[in-house]
Formats: sequence, C-alpha cells, structure tokens
Amino acid sequence: MPIRLDDFDEFDEEAAKQADRDARRNSRQHGDGGFTPGPDTDSEAGGMAEKLFTAHPPSGGPFGGQDNALTRLVWFLRAKRWPFEEARRYALNWADEYCPAHRGEDWVLEKVGRVWAEWLVDAHEDATPDDVKGKKKEAPAEWQVFSAADLLAFEATSGGTQWLVPDVFIRGGLHFISAPSGVAKSWLLLELARCVASGVPWLTDAPLDRGAVVYVDEEMGPGDASVRVRKLGLTPDADFTYIGKQQFRIYNAPDRARLAQMCREKNAALVCFDTMAAIWPGLRENESAEVTLLRAYFEEIRKASGAAVVVAHHDKKNSDPEAARQNRMAGSRDFAAMSDMTYSVEKHKDYYHLEIGKNRHLPDDDALNLDFEIADQDDKTRVVIRAIDAEAAANRRVDAMGERIMQTLREHGSLGTNDLVEKVGGKKEIVIAAAQRLFAAQRVVCTEAARGARIYALP
Repeated sequence: MPIRLDDFDEFDEEAAKQADRDARRNSRQHGDGGFTPGPDTDSEAGGMAEKLFTAHPPSGGPFGGQDNALTRLVWFLRAKRWPFEEARRYALNWADEYCPAHRGEDWVLEKVGRVWAEWLVDAHEDATPDDVKGKKKEAPAEWQVFSAADLLAFEATSGGTQWLVPDVFIRGGLHFISAPSGVAKSWLLLELARCVASGVPWLTDAPLDRGAVVYVDEEMGPGDASVRVRKLGLTPDADFTYIGKQQFRIYNAPDRARLAQMCREKNAALVCFDTMAAIWPGLRENESAEVTLLRAYFEEIRKASGAAVVVAHHDKKNSDPEAARQNRMAGSRDFAAMSDMTYSVEKHKDYYHLEIGKNRHLPDDDALNLDFEIADQDDKTRVVIRAIDAEAAANRRVDAMGERIMQTLREHGSLGTNDLVEKVGGKKEIVIAAAQRLFAAQRVVCTEAARGARIYALP
C-alpha cells in the first residue's frame, strides 16, 4: 500500500505509546494472555503512525509481521526527512521495544538501508514533501534523442570525454584512489589538489588547466594538512578551499546541500574527499542498499558544478597482495560499478606504484601505470612527489652506495661485511648489492680470513 506523508502529519508519538499501553492493560484485564490490538489498529481506519507504535509479533499484527512493520517505520522516517544514520539508530531502538524476538541488529540495519534506497530511487509510489504542500509537479524533462548521424557527430560537437587531468581524472566523473592504511593516499590527494588549484602538471608531464578545488578532510584535520600543503608548495593565491574535521557526513542532507552550494559558488573543478571511511563512519561497504545511497549522494555533489570527484578509499583488511587491483578495494564490486575510474596504490621499499584498477574510458595502453616517490629536499622543508623509473632509481641508489663503499674502504682499509654496513650506513641489502656490483666490476676483492670474509678496494 502506498504511504502518504499526511498519514503522519499530526502524529504524537507519546499519545501513540499511551494508546499502546492502554491496549495492553485492556488485554490483561480481559485475561487474553497477551497483546490484543486496540480498536481499528488492524483496519485502514486506524492511523498508520499509531499502528507503528504497537507490538509487532513475528507474524500477524497490524502490518502482517515485523518485516512489513519495519518497512513502514522506514517510510515514516524517510517521509519526515530524518538523517539516515539517525534513522538507523532509531529503528534499532524501535525494533527492540516493539518487535519481540526480532531477527537481530543485522536484519534491522540491512532492512533500513534497502528500504531507504528503494525510496530514494522512487521504487514506491510514495508521496513527496511537495505533494503534502500541495505543489504542482513539474512535467518530466524531454528526452534527448539521437539519430545515427547525431550520435556519430556527437564526439566532434561535444569534444568527447572532458579530462581534468589528461587520461587520469574526468571532469564530472567519480574516481576512487584505494590503498592500505598509511600508503600515501592523503599525500597523493593533496598533491593533486595543489596541482589543479595552481595549474601545474600532476605526476605526468601532461599540462592541465587551473581550476578551483574544494577539499573535504575528515582524516587529518588542519594541523597535519597545513604542514603537508606547505611542504608540497601550495601558494596563498591557489584556488583552494579546505574543510577539515567539521564532522561532514555524506549521508547528512544539510551537509551535502551546503557543500553543493559551495561547489556552485566557487565553480569547483575538483572535489576531494579524504577518506571514504571518515565521511561515512560505519558504512556497510558490501551492502548494495547503502552503496546505492552513496552513489546518489555523490551524484548530488558531482552535478552541483560538474566537478571531478576524487575519493581516498581503503583496501580490504588483509587483502591478498597478489589479487587483482580492482578486487582489493573495500566494497569493490559496488564501488567500481558507481565509479568512472579507480586507482590502486602499492608501497614498495623505496617508492610507490600507482595503477588503474577500473577503466572504461581509455584504451588499456593509455591507462595510468607509474612509479612515484615522496622525497624530502635536503633542508627537510619541502616534499616532492614525482614520477620515477623505479628500476633506474634503484640502480642509481646502488651505484651511489658503491661510491660510498669505495671511499670508506680507502679510508679504513679492509673491512668485514658487518663493519662495512655500519661504516657506510644505509640498508644492508643495498650495501650488499653495491658490493656485489663492485666485485663483478673488479673494483674490490673479497678474501677469507680467520676473522671471516674481508673486502679490499683495488687500486
């Protein structure tokens, strides 16, 4: 049965609870051995809201069982414009009070998410707030219809895919950057924001147009973020707006409306969220209903200004490092379905690897796949994030270590392996690799002695 908002318009919860108590007392007085619905609670004459606040046995009752009763409670809360998280908490308390021997917390939360999503995508013929206010519904928008010739000409006339960062992030698209905890997500996202706000290339050499950036940070806060953007080189004139640790929640309609308005006013080209888990704490990432809601929420913000939306996300806990990249991201199937592009970050010994996970806009050969490093400058006041050739960089590190070994051997004569590692400093595996390379090049010799192997520099 479709539910109407005016079913709830003058609802008094306390009065409904009192009616429930009166019905229970009447049942006890007549010795019926349990709850007996009061007058009209099983008929359409009774108010729907009043029925909600009566007992609901596992089967039967005002709505024919607890499942139907919980559905109507969600309709009630949705109709009254409750925030999603508040509705979930309320539904748990309501079920404990009015649904004896119900199926548990997971049942309540899954049901709330699914029914909430169905309402959102208009699966029910439910009333809207405008219906109640008597406003006339607008006629549906006309369809945009293409002939064969129109469709063939569309790319040329529209310019095709519009890129914010060429071949990486799409204007008006939704993107995720996923990595385990502590693997450079925030550094990478802040560097992206700095580059767009300043109009300088990001990781690749491809030029990009300068654009306004709105950065929502519920992960670090302004204390850490201010240090990082200073070290990255953000300038005061950059078109950069930062919102840090303001308890922004993506499921909160006022928060979304406020952010969408800010994006419109600033004509934002890029909106960053750091991180997914921080803007929706407790998100059930594998529940399709909640991800459906999330998709609609991002859509509101994305449409506000046509900005590219980039979200820092996390990999599944204990994710198999050998698994396909698109399968490591938490909630990967539903998250990948909602996104235009997803990217994965991996940490190696001395560098990071960034690679595309989900791609539906590029030939595979053009998709992003690169190594990068986060390097301190000598004075430690600046940080540089740059693409590198990891193999060439490793070779440079080994060669540089080789020169340090040669200088150390000239100063100290022969040294054992452990002494050599201690004298030159650095990681033992790099020292050994460098020594082996020097030996192969016949620049050092290694001899066995009573005190163990010793290394000598050759003239």
